Amino acid sequence: MTKIVTPAHLYSVIHYPHVTSTMEVAKNHLTDRTIVYSDTQSHGRGRFHRPWVSPQGNIYATLIMEESKCPLPSHILPFAVAIALYQVLCHAPPPPHLMIKWPNDVLVDKKKIAGILIEKHNEFFLIGVGVNLISAPDIQDKNTTALSQWTDNVLSPKEALMRWIEAWESLQHLQTFEILTQWEARAHPKGCALKVSTHTQNFTGTYEGITPQGLLMLKVSNGEIFTFSAGDVSLTPL
Repeated sequence: MTKIVTPAHLYSVIHYPHVTSTMEVAKNHLTDRTIVYSDTQSHGRGRFHRPWVSPQGNIYATLIMEESKCPLPSHILPFAVAIALYQVLCHAPPPPHLMIKWPNDVLVDKKKIAGILIEKHNEFFLIGVGVNLISAPDIQDKNTTALSQWTDNVLSPKEALMRWIEAWESLQHLQTFEILTQWEARAHPKGCALKVSTHTQNFTGTYEGITPQGLLMLKVSNGEIFTFSAGDVSLTPL
């Protein structure tokens, strides 16, 4: 076990050469501000239980936060975590067309480079992150990319993880509106075309921003605006 020391907190880092999933292993280490990270995973997963292909050289990590000690409201966590990952990927030189897709995927040139999965287990938040540093999986019907495809100056997983924790720490003193303002400045622009898929229906329209609670607003063809608290979002041509 190693430690990451920030000005405000001490993080314990538990490293494995291989796990089934850092999200699952984290359930055996339920201590506030503990990070489980692994070189590879055999059963990594993302949102909607999609498999997360996990070759060596990328980030696969889960941050454990005790709910009572977490300084941010639960509905703001995805936005703050995404901003922190965005800042890691801004490591010079930043890749072109870097943006966050609601609520917390990070894209480069409209291709997914990082994803986040947040779950609750007992009284703890499990904040899972995956970042394609060296390689990107080849997934049918999904556009993916890796940092190595855009720059020769690729961070090691350990260095990128430390930068992510530093960026995460820098956001914890902010108010909700400040985090959402930062998120919007890094997200897809208003007016872009989106498709939102829920469990029961697909919606297409233009992005109208987010509410003060972080809900996505989508204007459909008849001018009506729908808000979404969850859904699978994809960028589409206008």
